[in-house]
Amino acid sequence: MKTSIDKLQKEASNVYFVEWPKKIYLVEMPQEYIDYFKKAVDINKDKILSDIELYEKVGLVLENGRKVHGMEYIQDFKRKLIGVNIKPNRRIIKSYKEIIKEMEELAKKYPDKVEIKVIGETYNKRKIVVMKISNNVNESNNEKASILITGLTHAREWATGAAALEVAKDILENPNSELVKYLNKIDVYVLPVLNPDGYEWSLKHDAWWRKNRTKRKDYGVDLSRNYYTSENPILYRLPEDNPKKIEDDKGASDNPADIQYRGPYGNSEKEVQAVTNFVKNNKIDVVIDLHSFGNIISLFYNMWIIRLL
Repeated sequence: MKTSIDKLQKEASNVYFVEWPKKIYLVEMPQEYIDYFKKAVDINKDKILSDIELYEKVGLVLENGRKVHGMEYIQDFKRKLIGVNIKPNRRIIKSYKEIIKEMEELAKKYPDKVEIKVIGETYNKRKIVVMKISNNVNESNNEKASILITGLTHAREWATGAAALEVAKDILENPNSELVKYLNKIDVYVLPVLNPDGYEWSLKHDAWWRKNRTKRKDYGVDLSRNYYTSENPILYRLPEDNPKKIEDDKGASDNPADIQYRGPYGNSEKEVQAVTNFVKNNKIDVVIDLHSFGNIISLFYNMWIIRLL
């Protein structure tokens, strides 16, 4: 097995890319896996893996007659990659410190439009940093709506930090951006790295790391499973989920070793506490939490879409 992995690592001279906002090369990728996707998934050969190709409408009939749909390709792909030492392309995927530096440079370049705020600190003492983008950050206007955009809740979803920062750059550096015209009506807050400890661990040690790095019985909590409010406790745990059992877990786990471990109690994590308090204290109207799972927008089952603009 090790010989096979070593061979794949040596062959990792090509890259696998996504096309947003332009061709961005995210990680080194063995040619064997690029060929696998071209043959098994990209059915129409347009070099784009569409939702239709990735999910249930596309299948492949195997020699034994069994039909396999697109999501099984993805899971198989992930299983293969777990054994490969994926490295970030540093032209696009920046470290935590590099992202904070870029935020500070934007604040220096646009002092009337950008304000940097530290809203909390992680278990490993890294700062959780938000940037406010407004027509005039020195003016207070309680009538304006506000939006918070967060990235890197899950450490291994590297593209989300770059995407959040790209939104900020688009607003500030592109006068023709569709977003610029809305600054008269809204303030935009951008938090590219909600999970700095997990992100740095993912970049340097384990590309598949998802949680933060709080040390208890095991390392880490899945931050997106840690939110809790007394008004809506099912954010943290479904009513039928017994905290003393793990066999009834759905969507989150009580097992500290699980990648979806919800934590010992709701809002236990410093990152969740920081962003929750920030949203409450600044009366944020909308939070957009970026993930790299797929091309979807997920809303709570009882969420109404409110027109702010």
